[in-house]
Amino acid sequence: MLKLGKKMGVVEKWDSAKDGALDEANMTKKLTAMGYKCQKFDYPAGKTFAEHSHREENRDCVLSGTFEVTIEGKTVKLGAGDMLLIPSNAKHSCKCDTAVVLIDAQK
Repeated sequence: MLKLGKKMGVVEKWDSAKDGALDEANMTKKLTAMGYKCQKFDYPAGKTFAEHSHREENRDCVLSGTFEVTIEGKTVKLGAGDMLLIPSNAKHSCKCDTAVVLIDAQK
């Protein structure tokens, strides 16, 4: 687990031994059990998202590709199996270094 700061995101790694193969079904099952609503997105390489925030807690969970997130001035690169917790109202921006498949989870 990687912490970006007190009020910033936390990155968790997928644990195949505990959660099974890294795939959409298992990721959605895990997140739903944690109380999240999930939606899958496929983004092309180079896609960017300007700085924004969400009213609710958010998790960006990468199934494949490399996804760069800057949250409150700190940048982290996420790869397959990385799950970034973004607290409610935290300002962040994103960039797809490669084509990315991710689960966006909110609660």
